Amino acid sequence: AILADPKRAAVVDVICFRYWWQTDKGLFAPKGGQNLSPRQFERQWHGGTPTDENLAAMVSEYRQKFPNKVIIASGEDEQLRGGWAFLCAGGSMPDLPATTDTRLLADISQMQPWVAASKSNRWVLREPGRQMLVYSGRQASVDLDLSAESGVFQVNVVNERTGKITAAGTVKAGQKVKLPDASVVWLVKEN
Repeated sequence: AILADPKRAAVVDVICFRYWWQTDKGLFAPKGGQNLSPRQFERQWHGGTPTDENLAAMVSEYRQKFPNKVIIASGEDEQLRGGWAFLCAGGSMPDLPATTDTRLLADISQMQPWVAASKSNRWVLREPGRQMLVYSGRQASVDLDLSAESGVFQVNVVNERTGKITAAGTVKAGQKVKLPDASVVWLVKEN
């Protein structure tokens, strides 16, 4: 309701998915004006906590409505902090492994959500002409349309648990390419 009011939305800088979220079982959104703590609301809710994919779907929706606002997920529950899917959908301050490759961490800030390439359970960050970070979760073969790009891209598989990268060949842009069977793939243009 606050974000729907332009006057109030103007003073909101950060959207946090701590007190409402969507799961496969429904929407957790406690009603206002009740004298219950957040944990009491959560005890009444039987839909569980959101997955990284649930949070990513919410981020994608809110990122399109409010492109200039920071979107975070925070909470004591590990699942409420968002990871790779959350990041690739445009979330800020994701809960990535402490051992994540430092080159990838440095380059993430240069990328923005690529809405045209994102679809159901696949989210893509991109720095046009330079790099892309693709989260495809547990989908088997994933095609990515690189028709608008040129050159050759190094394909790197990112280990979801460690954040370490492993080179997995190259792809030539200017066409649809097939990505390796991996949850997270980082494409970097070769010089």
